Amino acid sequence: MIIQNERSIETKEAIGRAHVKDLLSSLLVAESLNPGVIYILSPWISDFPVLDNTSGNFDAINPSWGHRHIQFFELLQNCVESGATLKLAIRENREKIRQLEQNLKNYSSRFIVVELKELHEKGLLTENALIRGSMNFTYFGATINFEGITYTTNSTQIAEKKNTYDDLYFNNTQNENVESEEDDDWY
Repeated sequence: MIIQNERSIETKEAIGRAHVKDLLSSLLVAESLNPGVIYILSPWISDFPVLDNTSGNFDAINPSWGHRHIQFFELLQNCVESGATLKLAIRENREKIRQLEQNLKNYSSRFIVVELKELHEKGLLTENALIRGSMNFTYFGATINFEGITYTTNSTQIAEKKNTYDDLYFNNTQNENVESEEDDDWY
């Protein structure tokens, strides 16, 4: 039996966009139930509807949601409140996440945001899955634009990407060096 551990999704058609939202909601619901570390790299980020709870199928995850569409940031908040650590790397558009930051202000050790002026990479990484591709985690990225993403559960790729993300984006020494270098005019 061959087990597929990688899948490509194109969002040119509505079915592809539906698959992206299903994938995101599945991964984030899983992280709410079994919290770990979630890495999100997205130069541009915004809130958008991801999970359809109009029938109440996800009431057990968070009964306060009610029967409606659940937003991306609400799912992320639920993950952190359930015990996950969220490491978020964005470009200079922090105003888009102000409400999320306000909602998670009591979780500063588990909600880490870095702003990187040169960030172009996009991805979502958990201990069990990796999503990479052209899609920013925005309304347009998930709903309108034609994007291509790859989803994998390959443990080697996940471990390599975790090391890369930590080294390049979330290592405190590296981030301090980047901030201090931005004041220099030599480059």
